[in-house]
Amino acid sequence: MDIRHDITSAIIDLIEQGAARGEACLWDAAGRFGMPINYRTKCEYSGVNVLLLLAAAHARGLERNEWLTFKQASELGAKVKKGAKGVMGVFCKMLPKKGVPEAVQEPQDDTTPGMAAMLKPFWVFNVADIDGLPEVSVPQPTFEPMVEAERFLQASGANITWGGTRAFYRVSEDAIYMPSRERFSKPVNAYAVALHELTHWSGHASRLGRDFTGRFGDEAYAFEELVAELGSAFFFWWRAWG
Repeated sequence: MDIRHDITSAIIDLIEQGAARGEACLWDAAGRFGMPINYRTKCEYSGVNVLLLLAAAHARGLERNEWLTFKQASELGAKVKKGAKGVMGVFCKMLPKKGVPEAVQEPQDDTTPGMAAMLKPFWVFNVADIDGLPEVSVPQPTFEPMVEAERFLQASGANITWGGTRAFYRVSEDAIYMPSRERFSKPVNAYAVALHELTHWSGHASRLGRDFTGRFGDEAYAFEELVAELGSAFFFWWRAWG
């Protein structure tokens, strides 16, 4: 199994699906029922597993973003439904390189000359595909504003409306529209998107006068999106180092 190939293919498929819809709405999935967590441990999944599980939950229209391995379900006295399809996740395991003495295999991390990182797959099932699990309510996270980001957005003077389902800057109105803050899994994600749109706002003819005539997929559009991403990143760089 070529795990890296499978992950890359899954990500490309997500990108293509997003392009076909004309927008990406992963914050809807995250905001509706939180980030993917392990039902038993209540710990959030990390790395590319977040993307893979969010995408799977969004594609299937699942009501809960809680997952278990087959073994974990069995240990809880539950049973995976017949025909249920698991979602692949990955973890990194350090393995000794062939021909390397055991003396140089410690400590086991990716900087150790005698060790090599190996991606290992695992499969998890959504709680909707498992019978016999007790109902467990997961408290919804509360939104905690980032003071610096709020001040920055307010000081800009931009017209920003929070509460929709999409994030975009409308040139004709010179206005920014954002999903409600609660749709984002973490406050930092909400501000990253808002600052991205604020950078688009800075290009209005009355300000920096950038060209907004590019269409989706062409170089002008791609360049403007790059500018917006850099604008968002610069704020967090300033916050971290300023």
